[in-house]
Amino acid sequence: MADGGTFKEICHVIVLCVIWYAVSSGNGVIGKTVLNDLPYPMTVTMVQLLTVTVGCGPMIALTGIQTHHVSITWNHYIKFIVPLACAKFFSSVSSHISIWKVPVSYAHTGRIIL
Repeated sequence: MADGGTFKEICHVIVLCVIWYAVSSGNGVIGKTVLNDLPYPMTVTMVQLLTVTVGCGPMIALTGIQTHHVSITWNHYIKFIVPLACAKFFSSVSSHISIWKVPVSYAHTGRIIL
């Protein structure tokens, strides 16, 4: 049987997953609304990624997630992080373009938890 610390960690992960799910669902609804009034998916993507960048540090501190600081060389940074960031940007822009262009409401694409 799991001790109290392990149970607390499991509950913590479940709560974080529920929050992640809620934010993800909200992102689809808000993204569709914003893109109907502001048809600039690249701008919406930049604002979203900037918000994530600014909010990530405080959220990690607030949730008590332990981070491990790893120093990487500029060579690894350019070789791995930059392509990953570019791919994330491209996928976000593509997602916002599809949310903007497809005439489907959130009710048609609603998520169901079973």
